[in-house]
Amino acid sequence: MATSTGRFIAVVLMMTLMMVSIMNGSEIPSSYFKNVQGPPSEFANFADPTPADASLVSDSFMMEIALQQQGDKASWQGMIPVDSLDHVAISIVGPDAKYMNLRVVNIDDVVVNELQEANIENYNQAIKAKNHVVNTWMGYDKHSSVPAKVFNFNNNDQVKTGDWIIEVSLDSQAPQAVQQKYQSKKDTSKADLMLIIYNSSPLTAHTQSINMNAVLGEKIGFITRVTDKTEAEKRERIGVKYVPKAIPAESFEHIEAEIDVQYPDGKEDIVPMHSTSFAGIQALEHQGAFSGEFVATEKGIFHFRVVVKGVVGAEMRKTLFKSAKFIDPQSPKITFMRTTQHIIAIVDKEVQLVKDGALASFTQADEMMTVNLQAKKLLPSAEPKKYKAFAEVWAVSKTDASKLVPVCYTLGMTISSDSQELGKDYVSIPLQFSMKWLSKANAMLPLTLKNIKIQDVDTSSAISELDEVSSIETHSLLIDTETKKVNHRLTEKSIVHSYINDLLMDKYAFEQVTETMLMGPRPKQLTLKARARNSNHKVILVHGYCSAGDPFTASHFQNAIVFSDPNQSRSNDKFAQMIWEVAKDLDSFAVVAHSQGGMAGVHLYTFYWSTADNIPTNANIRLLQSVGTPYGGCSAAGSIANLGKVFGAGCGSNTDLSPDGASKWLKTIPEASQKKVYYYTTQNKKDGSSCHSMMDWILYKPNDGTSEIRYTSALTSANNMGLKYGWCHTTDMNYPPQCTDPDRNAELNKYANGF
Repeated sequence: MATSTGRFIAVVLMMTLMMVSIMNGSEIPSSYFKNVQGPPSEFANFADPTPADASLVSDSFMMEIALQQQGDKASWQGMIPVDSLDHVAISIVGPDAKYMNLRVVNIDDVVVNELQEANIENYNQAIKAKNHVVNTWMGYDKHSSVPAKVFNFNNNDQVKTGDWIIEVSLDSQAPQAVQQKYQSKKDTSKADLMLIIYNSSPLTAHTQSINMNAVLGEKIGFITRVTDKTEAEKRERIGVKYVPKAIPAESFEHIEAEIDVQYPDGKEDIVPMHSTSFAGIQALEHQGAFSGEFVATEKGIFHFRVVVKGVVGAEMRKTLFKSAKFIDPQSPKITFMRTTQHIIAIVDKEVQLVKDGALASFTQADEMMTVNLQAKKLLPSAEPKKYKAFAEVWAVSKTDASKLVPVCYTLGMTISSDSQELGKDYVSIPLQFSMKWLSKANAMLPLTLKNIKIQDVDTSSAISELDEVSSIETHSLLIDTETKKVNHRLTEKSIVHSYINDLLMDKYAFEQVTETMLMGPRPKQLTLKARARNSNHKVILVHGYCSAGDPFTASHFQNAIVFSDPNQSRSNDKFAQMIWEVAKDLDSFAVVAHSQGGMAGVHLYTFYWSTADNIPTNANIRLLQSVGTPYGGCSAAGSIANLGKVFGAGCGSNTDLSPDGASKWLKTIPEASQKKVYYYTTQNKKDGSSCHSMMDWILYKPNDGTSEIRYTSALTSANNMGLKYGWCHTTDMNYPPQCTDPDRNAELNKYANGF
């Protein structure tokens, strides 16, 4: 039955009050941590991501400018390289962008015509009008964005290659308060505006991290290259892992690169980049590229701008630029510049895994085997601490005692404690798996763990990794059935091994893969709820990053609760915990999510028991449905974070939304979780204008104005529910917002409720 209007409002108000109470609440109890497990066939899925997974390409560059007051005029004048063949777009971004004028000083016949706010009607008109100006915005959505004014130069006779001298000035008709701000400005070096220059050029920059390390005290850096656009476009066919070949350095009269760094404390630095000097296969892959690195000396979020610039050589002018028109035909010089923007979160290296002291144990109470990994404390904050941990479990083959066989993987949230095996300078980090996996693999003790890693919960950055811990000692713990305390410990190897072999042949013999073998035992509280549940099932509508409110048309849904955490930036883990808090007293629920809300929903289901695991036995219910979720990150994350850094706009940097951070997070999501996901995507109309022309400069195409299709489909085992044209990510784009589509919402509602 549909919820009445009055009841719906009451529910929304109730949930808003609940959100206020949980913002400073405690974490999910460790008794609700899942012991995620799965078969050896998935081992490769958890391998560390490669730098190519998070690489970016760019046809544009960003630069900050500061206006200077001269008399009654506030302005900036400078030179920008233009290597475009037919289209140039110069965007002025900043709080006062709409009051800014732009003049090309050294090209007399460049003329632009003012248009009003960007929308589908005047955008199409503008394209026909050749050169034009559009007032728009840049960001994930308008309410958290920065205003922008885009000067589009489409007139082929006026678009000339060379160094453009441009002047940006405050309009004399700007409001008095705006004029006064620049007249009274004391810090003349502080950036007022950002320029973003897009070139329709055959040259593209490709940048990737040198490695995926993000730990305090270790080196971080980037590799960048200039490539032919046709070479970069091969990634569309081959995939993001393809590294395009760099144009050789000798093809340029001059080429150089640098990394502009802003540290978490606001300090800025420039790291020079040099021609790469790798050996073997890497030498071929990175020939003609530039690399730069430095040691991360602070923890927190670093902002990077990788800059590559230079002068095109004579031979390239005859080939790639043979149709170019020059400002000065007598001196046909082609300069270029490209930037890519990145954010990386650096975490403390609090512990270091060691091979000594690892101890496994089991009881007669349940089928779970516990392995206590050992790690040396490197910082006082190392204990007690919540981590995300992973290991492959191997054991001795029953048919050939000289061989190890793969058993399963174990993954999950875990809390460290003082080590009883190695003393106060060490911590134990427990992982668990069902002994039925040993039975399934026809394996016996001793255990060996491989490819072990301890990760930061909020960033999925590896804090410590270890290749192998072999021949792990195992104890059998005898539990008092009344007190639940250990009253005896069997340590004799032969007795323990014999005892577990008996258990594997009898009590824990494998028959089929069970819930406990995939997620560990249910918490007792949740088991009681599952037994007492009724048809009081709910649908939680979850918004995304920095959202002003519920993006869905709530009246399209029945039994709906609106999750509300407006104008916030949360890691996937913190976001998931907030959903858990909202849902903890429900009988059961399904998630319908937009944007990052979809990532939070998957994270919740993967790592934590919740009332979502009480879903009624109904084949029609889809537990996790999402619209426009960038599971693989968003190429614009670094650029938007850069705007937030300069202008204080938005809700703060979010590394889970960056390709770098998302690629690490994806490597912790097992196939079983992915298969619970049903995702929907949209984009602009075929052969129509983009959802957001300015965001289109920095996003892979196709996209919905925020999320790129290549990244929305990054959960390779999830259920792709199709692409729909003519719908955009959010409001104030060139087509309607995707969460208001009544047809899709009817489908989401149907399957979230199980109708």
